[in-house]
Amino acid sequence: MALLELVVVSRRQRYAQRAVRSRGLLSALFVAVVGTLLVGLPRGLRAAAPSGGVVVVSFGDIPAFQDIVAANVDGSGTKNLTPDHGARDAWDYDPAVSPDRTKIAFKRHARPSGIYVMNRDGSGRHRVGVNGGSDPAWASDSRRIAYAHIGSAVAIHVVNDDGSGDGMVALDASNSSFAWSPDGTAIAYATENGLKVLTIASGQARRVLTGGEPVVIRWSPDGRLIAFSPVRSGRVYVVRPDGSDVVDLGAATRASWSPDSTQLALSRFDPATKQMQIYVLDVATRRSVRLTESPFPSGSPAWAPDGTRIAFLRTRVRNGQETVNDDVWVINADGSDERQLTRAFPTGGSAEEAGVPEWLSVSDHVDADVVPAAVSVRVARLLRQAWPLSEFDADAMSAVTTADESPAQAKWRGPVLWQLRSGRVVRFPASGCYPSMPVISASRMAWRCGVGYEDQWWLETASVTARKPVDVRHRFGTVWDKVWSLTGSGGVVAFTEGSHIWILRGRRGVHLRRVKGLRFLAADGRKIAALRGDGTCWVLLSNGSVARRLRLAGGAGSDFLFRGNTMVVLKARRLQIYDSRTGRLRQTWPVGTSGYAEVLGDVRGRFVTYISGIAVHVLEIKTGRDVVLELPNEIGPAYARLLPTGLAYGYNEGYAMQPAVVGFVPQAELEALFR
Repeated sequence: MALLELVVVSRRQRYAQRAVRSRGLLSALFVAVVGTLLVGLPRGLRAAAPSGGVVVVSFGDIPAFQDIVAANVDGSGTKNLTPDHGARDAWDYDPAVSPDRTKIAFKRHARPSGIYVMNRDGSGRHRVGVNGGSDPAWASDSRRIAYAHIGSAVAIHVVNDDGSGDGMVALDASNSSFAWSPDGTAIAYATENGLKVLTIASGQARRVLTGGEPVVIRWSPDGRLIAFSPVRSGRVYVVRPDGSDVVDLGAATRASWSPDSTQLALSRFDPATKQMQIYVLDVATRRSVRLTESPFPSGSPAWAPDGTRIAFLRTRVRNGQETVNDDVWVINADGSDERQLTRAFPTGGSAEEAGVPEWLSVSDHVDADVVPAAVSVRVARLLRQAWPLSEFDADAMSAVTTADESPAQAKWRGPVLWQLRSGRVVRFPASGCYPSMPVISASRMAWRCGVGYEDQWWLETASVTARKPVDVRHRFGTVWDKVWSLTGSGGVVAFTEGSHIWILRGRRGVHLRRVKGLRFLAADGRKIAALRGDGTCWVLLSNGSVARRLRLAGGAGSDFLFRGNTMVVLKARRLQIYDSRTGRLRQTWPVGTSGYAEVLGDVRGRFVTYISGIAVHVLEIKTGRDVVLELPNEIGPAYARLLPTGLAYGYNEGYAMQPAVVGFVPQAELEALFR
């Protein structure tokens, strides 16, 4: 369904809900029918899309790092302004657009780390200020940048955009929250016991507010008021720059001034939807109007320079403490025409949770990055669960998942077993640990269990018919052995502890052998392959004896698969296909899209699956043909496993009440993609 159709449907549902409250059921049905007819109208007769506009945001490519991304307000796509082209050594975030809309300052976590400045198209990138600077903010002249430097204290520096004239202007800041005055002559900043205003020319700072440490400081465009929130208060206040007329505007977060300084856009809890929503508050009357009405939390509003629209972040998944997934949305200032600008597919990216969108332009347009075209497949089985999927594995006709922690309960949730043929769901009880790296191998399941720090991991196992997990940590080595990797297939479950390889026999861990320099472990049901960093590979029998020793010429790479006569190494964005009997390199194929992180999924028969960003790829080994699967509203993480009867996959769906999805594609449908 097209984006405009989605917007119309969303508004149709909202108006129908309002009609139920105000005019009764018949009115609601009438509005819903009219909305349906509107969706069926030709595009030329529907509401016109915005004429332009570009929002800049920090958007992460999970599991790689953050990048600065420009998003078109008409929903036509995004453009990465700081692509790493496959490198994982740079993390770009906290973008700040200059008032004249020609430059972007941002924080780069790299070598060297600090504040960088680039042109609006991503060109001319250079570092300014001292190493380790953060939180850039532009003065009104679009030349000077204030930034924070955290050492033994929090210092505020001012530097020119070409890197010259750097100097410290304050050393008593308590956090990195500060704001320029609209005329560029002063900076308001937070101290441990209130708010100060620093005059740049004289270097003198005066305390304008005492009591409480302010954060999220915003100076009104007309210079008359400063909005702020005391730490952990959950409320927004305004005060005059001289410290007079402090006004409590109520419970809210992330205030953004309208260009005429009369209103604030806020994120505030809404009792009706039980979620954070975007409100507009009149500062003089303190009356507020709710703009959004979503079952998913909305926050971090940013008013457009012309006052017509507000950009904000919306969380894709309602439940899941460990899941951070936000998109940039935009809405007209009167609450109309709400639309989604960013999407996870295919990068797996998410807008920075603590950040705020920055308006680059209200009328321009960027040429969106080209993303892989995806093909739809017929799904024979689709299963859902309410809590976000964290990890996934499948074997034969069953799949096992772990879910993120529920915020409503203190204990961790146990794994979930899905029987793909019948659709039956078996939930394993929580055992007081965080389950991760689940594997299923015939009738045996296993997962890594942890309670906190990385040295407190052990192994738990259970059969698919018995729901009571067994703690295996006392059955081998010391009490706190580190289970670093876990693999299973066709009845074999193997795992590593440092350079030691273990195999699970029933409920007992049996030591097989030690392999110095061990990087990867993989099992195919009868044998186990152990790959060292130098490319040396041992193929082991289940009793630990060496069936053969090979040398893979390409080295260990970044990921590894083994099944039957095939070994697959992922290295430098290329798949290297080896014969596991001789170690001979059979084929090499390029994979993925530049700038996205790749990880291998599975290999069986003529196919290899891998994930690029969160896009699920199926590659035909003989020809190198590469197909991307279309998974509706995919936000990741995504997994794919090849079974004798087809392909099982798992991922999370954005803006769904039951986000975790497990699907099964029959083998015939999979093969039809390559005819």
